[in-house]
Amino acid sequence: INAEYMGKGKVDLLLNGVTTERVGDLTLREVVHKLVGYLRQVRKPVPNMEIFLKLGFDLETQYKSLIPSLQKNPRIICHPNGFYEYRPRIQGIHSKVELMRYIQEQGSRGAKRSDLMDSYQNAKAEMDEMVKAAKEGGAGKKIRTIMNLKKKTKKKKKKK
Repeated sequence: INAEYMGKGKVDLLLNGVTTERVGDLTLREVVHKLVGYLRQVRKPVPNMEIFLKLGFDLETQYKSLIPSLQKNPRIICHPNGFYEYRPRIQGIHSKVELMRYIQEQGSRGAKRSDLMDSYQNAKAEMDEMVKAAKEGGAGKKIRTIMNLKKKTKKKKKKK
């Protein structure tokens, strides 16, 4: 869905519960996008004042109408004390050991690579190392399957 801002009013279209209404220089959708990106980067509970200092917008005054949408957003945890935190798709993974344990628990069901990379701050780099090891034969077929890699095999032709 592509919606453009039309003049001073709201566009009659809600995108994921957030209108494209402009408050200041940003649309509400842009505010949510910047907030989620910042929270993903810091990976800790962040007070409104830090958000104001780092991103330049105040959620509790300037964007107060946005708070109900933030509370419904699956990527944001809104703490009652005015702190905001990033919520990864797969929760409870904070290290390479926990990542490997989760992958082993999933077994043949596997897991989406993007969800695993989103689980904690250094997950992407550590998964790249595991994929490299898998390609070199270190971790074997199980990791290849979980990481959504296809083992490159050539079919041998039968001789007659």
